[in-house]
Amino acid sequence: MPEGRFDENTTYAGNYLENPIQRNQQFKPEGQLKVGGGQFEGISNYGAEYIKKDRGNRSERVMAPQNDVMPKGKFVGNSTYEDTYIPSSVERNVQIRPEANLRVGGKFEGNSMYH
Repeated sequence: MPEGRFDENTTYAGNYLENPIQRNQQFKPEGQLKVGGGQFEGISNYGAEYIKKDRGNRSERVMAPQNDVMPKGKFVGNSTYEDTYIPSSVERNVQIRPEANLRVGGKFEGNSMYH
C-alpha cells in the first residue's frame, strides 16, 4: 500500500482543462441549386419517362367459373370429420400420492447439517 497523503482526486479531475463553449459558425457552400425558378408542369420525371407495357390479358378480372360444382342452398348432412370420427373412452389419469406425507411432529431443535 503506498504511503502519503490522499488528495481524493483522480488524475482525470486533476488534469481536466475547462474550455469555453463556442457555437459553430454556419456557412452555406457556394453554387447550391435554388429551389423553384419555374412553374410545376404537373408531371414528375418518373411520370414523363415511364414506359407503359402491354399487360396482355392480365388486366382482366379473375372470375369464378360459371359451372360451379358446389350446390346452392343450405348444407344438409354430415361433414367428413363427423363421418370418420371414432369416439374413444379415455379416463382421467389417477393421481398417485403417498398415503401419508412425512411430517415430523414437535418443535425443530435447530440441529441440522446445513448451517
